[in-house]
Amino acid sequence: MARSPSRTIDPDMLVRLMHDFSQRADTSYVMVAATTLERLLEQTLLGNMRKISNTLFDDLFRGYGPLASFGAKIDIAYAFRIIDDDLVGDFRTIKAIRNAFAHSDEVLHFKSEKLASRFQRLTGWTKDCDELKLFDARIAACTEALNRLVDGQILVRALQAHTERRTSREKS
Repeated sequence: MARSPSRTIDPDMLVRLMHDFSQRADTSYVMVAATTLERLLEQTLLGNMRKISNTLFDDLFRGYGPLASFGAKIDIAYAFRIIDDDLVGDFRTIKAIRNAFAHSDEVLHFKSEKLASRFQRLTGWTKDCDELKLFDARIAACTEALNRLVDGQILVRALQAHTERRTSREKS
């Protein structure tokens, strides 16, 4: 027995639906990129702290802790010279772009007029720039800066461990 379609799809509705999905993809993209950057910043902050317990970690970084928000992490990282003057504005702008996407009542995308002023605050913005490419470039720059710090922290810890072992051997 042959099946016949129960209804047809309106091509215009399908195009609108696909357009809506593609714009919503920008929201997911921004959320994932900014959250990944926030987690890397958190790891960088932890790398500059003494070793802390899970309880203290939760007290600091979760719930209503003083470092629970992306903004607080940015401010502390800047105050302690973990991120410099050149990048702090990009971190804050990436956070603002993420918040705009996350809290909007309408579907936003990289070309949304409501976001224009935020993208203009990113380092390297020009009147004819591609907002997605600029966002990607600034995420990459912030990530590279933090990765260099994390790599440096790993090297310092390795040298400290080597020095401690050497000192311990010399005392024996």
